[in-house]
Amino acid sequence: MPHASLKILPGVDTNKTPALNEAAISQSQLIRFISDRTIGGLVQKLGGWTKYPTPSSSSIGSVVRNLWGWEDTNSNSYLAIGAEGKGPIVVTGASGTGSTATLTYTGPFQFPVGFWITVTGVNPAGYNGTYAVTASTNTSVSFANATTATYVSGGAIAGGGNSLLVANSGNINNITPQKLVGDVTPSFTTTSGSNKVQVNITASNAQNVDTIDIQTQISVGGLVLFGQYQCYQDAANDFFIYAIDVLGNPAYATSSVTAGGAVPSYATTSASSSVTVTLANHNYSVGDTFPALVATTVGGITIYGNYTVLSVPSSSTFTINNANLATSTTSGSENGGNLHYVFYRGIGSSYGAGGYGVGTYGTGLYGTGTGAINSSVTGQQINAADWSLDNWGQILIASPQNGPIYQWDPSSGDLIADVIPQAPSVNTGMFVAMPQRQIIAYGSTQTGIIDPLLVR
Repeated sequence: MPHASLKILPGVDTNKTPALNEAAISQSQLIRFISDRTIGGLVQKLGGWTKYPTPSSSSIGSVVRNLWGWEDTNSNSYLAIGAEGKGPIVVTGASGTGSTATLTYTGPFQFPVGFWITVTGVNPAGYNGTYAVTASTNTSVSFANATTATYVSGGAIAGGGNSLLVANSGNINNITPQKLVGDVTPSFTTTSGSNKVQVNITASNAQNVDTIDIQTQISVGGLVLFGQYQCYQDAANDFFIYAIDVLGNPAYATSSVTAGGAVPSYATTSASSSVTVTLANHNYSVGDTFPALVATTVGGITIYGNYTVLSVPSSSTFTINNANLATSTTSGSENGGNLHYVFYRGIGSSYGAGGYGVGTYGTGLYGTGTGAINSSVTGQQINAADWSLDNWGQILIASPQNGPIYQWDPSSGDLIADVIPQAPSVNTGMFVAMPQRQIIAYGSTQTGIIDPLLVR
């Protein structure tokens, strides 16, 4: 028989018998009608909710700002919890055995073993510093320390509070991203004709990192390095990155350099707003945007933010214009000549292990890639004022306000969420657009400086 459209009449008619009440509703329970100009009234069942089995709030340790529920490809349900993750936790006591120190506090809150904490304000001062957690309960935390002095007063533990967690079937996992931030003398090793660059940074316990964000432009071996790069490690725990240009294409060194590199330097002229920037092989053209992510004061003016390139006298120099006039004729290097970096910690990859299809397409030798999961993950947990949460298939996508975009795959065995190195380094927020399944970031950046109107 031919097909015909059927329009259900709105409302519930209890006067007619069900046989006479064609294309209408005779009985109802927990429904409502939504206005529709073509149908007249669209019936909709009343939605409800089921309490998700999560542990107590003490497992979170801070204010929750966002929740996101999703399923993996095996129909397992997950609930992402985006919290502030703020401390500090007030110390109430301290003791030491000569090899291990233990701090006590009013719980309940338990620090994960292997995570890093910063202790300040304890008297005696021998307990203060940054340490990896070796043992913990919900009212104490232990770490390697030679102090045996008796606790007197004061103290706080920074790093208290998990900011990103995932609940599943009553269990809760802390997948809070971690990072290491520092300033060191630039030291990179390049090989002529290669885009593989060794990063010679000896950061405290900088192991098992998967992304580095270089926030001071570095000129070395004919390359200018800047922004987020995926890291690889060899058996000696040496870090390597693959240099790329502004379009994401491989960038090759023109000379071999051992442990070198220089950040931009600024030259000012008294009573002038013009600043000459020296950065070898900068590749800037007139009208390009030059970002200064580390505030640097030279000649009485502070250089920070995005600047338009006004002229390009040579391949090693260009000029920008500051909003203020310099008070002296002088020069100085950005960030005092030091590299400012952020290491984002992940599973911990080892260059030279793995197999076909692992790592960025076209990088490395055929058959090489990242290594196996390493459980020794340490770093400083991030705090967040707010979170954007969504899922890309079964993968959780998470972005803390004014931070990068992280990913966590429930089937990967990851211990924490990993930063997406190809994504913008700072964002106000993000979401996954459907059905295209694209990650859309807003209040984003092209340079590392947030543009409130930029969508990427």
